[in-house]
Amino acid sequence: MYLLNYRITHHSAKIAELECTRFNNFDGFYEAFSKNSNIIESLILQTCNRNEFYFIVKDLSKAISQINQKIQLSDKFEKQTGLSVIDHLFQVASGIDSLVIGEDQILSQIKDSFNIAQEKKAVGPVLSHIFQKAMSIGKKIRHKTEINKGSVSIGSIAVDYCKKIFGTIQDQVITVIGAGKIATLVAKSLLRHNIKATFVSNRTFARAIRLAKELGGQALRLDELNNALLISDIVILATSAPHPILTKIRLEKIMKKRDGKELVIIDISIPRNIENGLEIPNLKVYDIDEFKSLSKKNRLKRLDAIDETKQIIKEALEVEERYFRQQFIKPLIASIYSNAEEIRKKELEKLIKILKNPSSNDIESLDKFSRALVNKIFADFSSSIKNAAENSGFSPFII
Repeated sequence: MYLLNYRITHHSAKIAELECTRFNNFDGFYEAFSKNSNIIESLILQTCNRNEFYFIVKDLSKAISQINQKIQLSDKFEKQTGLSVIDHLFQVASGIDSLVIGEDQILSQIKDSFNIAQEKKAVGPVLSHIFQKAMSIGKKIRHKTEINKGSVSIGSIAVDYCKKIFGTIQDQVITVIGAGKIATLVAKSLLRHNIKATFVSNRTFARAIRLAKELGGQALRLDELNNALLISDIVILATSAPHPILTKIRLEKIMKKRDGKELVIIDISIPRNIENGLEIPNLKVYDIDEFKSLSKKNRLKRLDAIDETKQIIKEALEVEERYFRQQFIKPLIASIYSNAEEIRKKELEKLIKILKNPSSNDIESLDKFSRALVNKIFADFSSSIKNAAENSGFSPFII
C-alpha cells in the first residue's frame, strides 16, 4: 500500500501557475478514479495557495501512470510518498505551511475537502484516519501555541498591504467586491480601522447587505459597482467568480472619469478577478504574489510558536507511525490465527477418532483445552509480532 501526494503551492509557484493547475471538475476527478481497483482512495485539497491530490494506491508506478493520464500535472507539482505525506498534511493543518502563518481558514478548508470526498465515497479507512487526525492536531496546536495569535488571515494581510501602500487607511474610501468567507475576513480586519466609507458589492445582493451591515457600510448591486469605483481609493476583490469582473475596457472608462486620482486594487481572488496585464495610468494592481514579503515578517514574529508546533507534529507523527504499523500487521496476525484454528480443529478430530467412545463431556473438555492452548500460544506470539512491528524500522507505507 502506498500513500501518494501531488502538490503545487505558494512555495514553488506564482498565482498564475496556481490558476492554471486549478482543478474545477471535482465530480469528474472522483468519477475518474472511483472504478479504479489500483487507486483505492483519493482526495482533492484546494485553497487559494495550494492545489493538492492525495491517493492510497496498490501499485505505485502503475498509479502514477494512471494519474498522469487523468490529471495534467505540470513540472511544478511535487510528488511525495509515505509517512512524509502525513508530516506535510499535519503542517498544512497547523497553519505553518500557509502563506499567512497560523491562519485558521485552512482547517475549515481541509474539513470541507474531506466532507466532499466522503460524499463521493472516495475516501476509505486510511485517508479518513489521516485527515481526521490532521484536523485534530490543527486544533490542538492552536490551543497550545500562539501560532494564530493576532492578524493571521489572507483578509488581514490584504488590509495590512493597503496600510503598507498608504501608510494609513483611515479616512480612505474602500470597496469590497465579494461577500463570501475571504471577503468576510477582509471586513473583520477593516473594522479595526476608521474607514471613511465602505461599499460592498456581490452577485448575491442579500449577502452584500449582510456584510455591509457588519461594516457599517453600503451594499451595492453589481450593476451599481461603477459608482463606487469612481470615488474609491482602494478596491479589494475577493470573489469566487471564474472570470474577470474588472476588465481592461471597464477600468479604462472608470479611470478617465477619475481625473487623474489614483486607484489601488488588491485582488485576492483565485482565479484572479481582474484582467491580466493592465497598464492604465494611475491604476495600481496587486495580487497574492505581492504578499510574500509581509508573510516573511509574519513568520519571523512566530518563530517560537513554529518550533512548538513542529515538536507537537513530531510527537503526533511518531504515534501515527506506530498506529499504522499495527494496522499493517493486523491482517497477518488474523491470517496466522485462522490457520492455527484450522489446524486445531483437524487435530482435535484426529484425537477424537483415536480415543475409544469419548463422552460428550470429554470432547467438550478437549475442545476447551485445545482452544485455551492455541489462544495462550498465539497471545504471546501476537504480542511479540506487534512489539517487533512497533519498534522496527519498517515503514507501514512502502516507499
